[in-house]
Parts: sequence; C-alpha cells; structure tokens
Amino acid sequence: MKETSQGAQIKDKDINDVKVLISVKDKIEEVKVKHDDVLLRLDQIDETLKMLSAQGLAKDKQMKEYKKLADDWTYLKKLSKDMEKEIKKNLENETSKNQNQIQGLEDLLKTFSTKLKKRDFYEYKTGREKSMQLI
Repeated sequence: MKETSQGAQIKDKDINDVKVLISVKDKIEEVKVKHDDVLLRLDQIDETLKMLSAQGLAKDKQMKEYKKLADDWTYLKKLSKDMEKEIKKNLENETSKNQNQIQGLEDLLKTFSTKLKKRDFYEYKTGREKSMQLI
C-alpha cells in the first residue's frame, strides 16, 4: 500500500510531464481495480480476528495491525479520489492534444494517399524503369 500511496501522490511531481501523469493515473487505476479484492481480504481478517477474540486467542498487536491496515486502505482510497480530481484537467488536456495529433496524422495520410493515387505509377502503366525515375 505504501508504494501505491507514494505513486498516487502528485506532491513534488511535475504532472505536466506525460510520463509522470500516466504513472499517477496507473496507480489510481490500480486502487480501483484492487478495491474489491483488498476489501474482501480486510473483511476476512476482521472476521477472523473477531472469532479469535471471542475465543480469547487474538492479541492486541494483531488487532492494532488490522486497524492500521484498514486505516491505510481508507486513506489510500481517499487519496486516489483526491488525486484523480487534481489530475483530471491535465488528463483532459493531454487527451485533447493526442486526439488533435491523431486527427492531423489521419488527414496527412488521406492527403498522401490521394496524391499517390493521382501519380502515373499507381496504375502500373509506366513500367518499372519509369516508375523508379518518378520516385
């Protein structure tokens, strides 16, 4: 949880850098993906400790460690939601930049394809030697 917590924070990071932005977003997504699994494990630990406590076998140290884990998980969920809100604007900017670049590339490819179809050697009428000269 410490690694994910550190990765999800944007403190002391340049979120205008795309690689940093992606790494923070990945850590936030990791919290979302692992949410159900971690919650299930925490519930299992809680129920086990309650059962052991009822039998007098649970130790205070174990209860404190569970409480710390549960608190860390709650903090991590809150942190990921907060960081998601903070990087949302940057993500939207990068997404729009990439979409514009993709659109520009598609337009360039369409133009190139259209110009290529207008060339004589596109229809194989020119022959090999003349086509090589035209290229």
